[in-house]
Amino acid sequence: MPLTNANLLTEDSLARWLIENSPIKLQIARVWPFVGVAGGQLTYARANSALTPATVPAACDPVNDDSDTAAVQTFDLADYITRYSICFADEDKYKHPNQLDEVEYALALRKLLYAYFQRLDQLTGSAANGGLRDIIGAGRSVNRGGAALTLDCMDHAFNLVTENDGRPTHIMTSSRGLRTYQSLCRASGYEPPTVPWKWYDPGAGRMVSGEAPAFNGVPIIVNDMMVSAGSAAAADQRIYFMVLGDDGWSGPTRGVVGFVPERLKGNMFIRREAQGLAEVAPITLNIPDVPYVEEITPQVNVRTQKTVWVSFPAGIGIGSQGALSMIHNFTPVADCTVA
Repeated sequence: MPLTNANLLTEDSLARWLIENSPIKLQIARVWPFVGVAGGQLTYARANSALTPATVPAACDPVNDDSDTAAVQTFDLADYITRYSICFADEDKYKHPNQLDEVEYALALRKLLYAYFQRLDQLTGSAANGGLRDIIGAGRSVNRGGAALTLDCMDHAFNLVTENDGRPTHIMTSSRGLRTYQSLCRASGYEPPTVPWKWYDPGAGRMVSGEAPAFNGVPIIVNDMMVSAGSAAAADQRIYFMVLGDDGWSGPTRGVVGFVPERLKGNMFIRREAQGLAEVAPITLNIPDVPYVEEITPQVNVRTQKTVWVSFPAGIGIGSQGALSMIHNFTPVADCTVA
């Protein structure tokens, strides 16, 4: 529907943007790496099994043939999309001092990011177009079975990452998962550890040095688009250990990445505008035993408005499955009473 109460944006020439009154913590967006791909897929060639160490034969003995077999893994782009409408009357009356289109466009980008980082924690059943649970390797998940989180089991999951010589670069969980870990640290008799980090300071208007919560010296980054942010069920609790980034080398440095079409690497969002379009409600025809609903069709000049579609073609990929592990299905810390 068109922007409501557009006239309120004329109250102050500095009120250029609508303020998101209940923003969601999305720290992961600041560190998530994106690479560009030609075409609609990111493709990796992988050795099918663990490499066989070379041998040291005796003099003149035959050398074992350790040739490897390769498999191809592809990851597809998904099209995240939203839209908004602005009545021509509002556009004409209230364009100054605030450009209504810019106001809605800024919020549209945030909605697209919410959808993308929500996808990270979703289980879709598609290894080519799903979330982290769809692409995680077999034997790389520690399942607590509904029991409490323990430091030993977190350490076990941490060490299931074998890429980057067994050194995850980031740990991702929700605020609830972070609180559970920090509560566990305090119950064990010590303050939750931190590592140096950089955060944006609105007062200073720049990035400043600070501290981030950490486990084994690796920063824990919050993504409150994960299911556990709004659920206290043990089955919804997950902490991911990841090597983020892919340097393209042949060594063990091929981690988890996001990817977009190469031409969009500099500006990943696509904006399309249509003038004077509206939608007619679907028509239901009551034919006995044959339910039928006519498709919604665009009509020109039914209602004078500008409609804008904003899309974000992006995917989630992983070079080596040794770059991702997880601990899940644990009882989270209890919530306090919130007024």
